[in-house]
Amino acid sequence: PPSSPTPGRSKLPSAAATSQLIASRRSVFPKDYTGAAVPRDAIERALGAANWAPTHGKTEPWRFVVFHGPQAIARFEALKVSATTRSLSSNPDKLAAALQKIERKGKDVSKCAAVVAIILKRLPNAKGELMPEWEDMCAVACAVQNLHLQLTAEGYCGYWSSGGVGG
Repeated sequence: PPSSPTPGRSKLPSAAATSQLIASRRSVFPKDYTGAAVPRDAIERALGAANWAPTHGKTEPWRFVVFHGPQAIARFEALKVSATTRSLSSNPDKLAAALQKIERKGKDVSKCAAVVAIILKRLPNAKGELMPEWEDMCAVACAVQNLHLQLTAEGYCGYWSSGGVGG
């Protein structure tokens, strides 16, 4: 630890409270959601926490698209069907299986208050160079962890999933 207190350090949660928050975070499957609403401001605070994630080269490669509420989530599901259809159009058997899975899981997704699409957008750093892709991926993962920790601190939960659409 530093020999003198870091400015603003007294405003931080205790080490024990931080450890408890980290240990309390759990993924909760959408099938177990109640369908209860999550206020937009809670989602915005979670996204704000995500933006504080560490990133090499200050590229902040994360992007989030929030689908909040039943109509938006239905739109998300339609976009997923469209992307899956485009992605697997050359393989009818895989396409049929993927579309069946989307339909089967759709009832669980409908219990979500919001769906947050997580996107990695690679950008050049101040020197005009791209960071290694694995570093950008790690930065996005850190952002997602921050998002989950903020949700946990506010009494909400989440689940990180690939969503079934590759690429």
